[in-house]
Amino acid sequence: MSGRYPLREMSSEFQEKRDTLDLIITVLREHEKSLDELISKISTFSQQPELRIVSRSRGLTVRLDRWRDFKTRCADAEVVAYSLDDATLTLTAQTPGVTHVYKEPLPTLTHPVTAQGGLTLPFTQRLACGFDVALEHVDTVKTPGNRAVVTVYRVNSSQLKTWLAAELAREVSSLVEGVIE
Repeated sequence: MSGRYPLREMSSEFQEKRDTLDLIITVLREHEKSLDELISKISTFSQQPELRIVSRSRGLTVRLDRWRDFKTRCADAEVVAYSLDDATLTLTAQTPGVTHVYKEPLPTLTHPVTAQGGLTLPFTQRLACGFDVALEHVDTVKTPGNRAVVTVYRVNSSQLKTWLAAELAREVSSLVEGVIE
């Protein structure tokens, strides 16, 4: 064989190209398997009307409207996080390939003040998930024509963490305060 490359050089160059193609094929097969798993998960979720897909970046994020659905789906979660702001309790659970999110507004009650007075305020309110929130403070605000009492409830973070651990059958130390992104 006459040419620029001796037979031995061509053989090693050919082998390198072949090894490269084998590596590419292996990586593509792994990606195909991952895609098949994601498609399977998506089809499982799409058959359940109470679930809403929120986003597909970095896996699947599902917002659950019912506490019992969140509780069931996060039984094998790698991480469970909770966060509180002035108006919302947010729970997030990370399972392989899926992030589950449950949000619930914190109660604020407004009671009109009448001439008769005699207003009774509940000291606790139960959220849909079953957690009792405590009365934080009461404000009197003026509304057109009369006044109203606004009752604001807040969540005690350490009590919530203990309650969540019991509800989800997890160690308290396995729950984190924050958001899974």
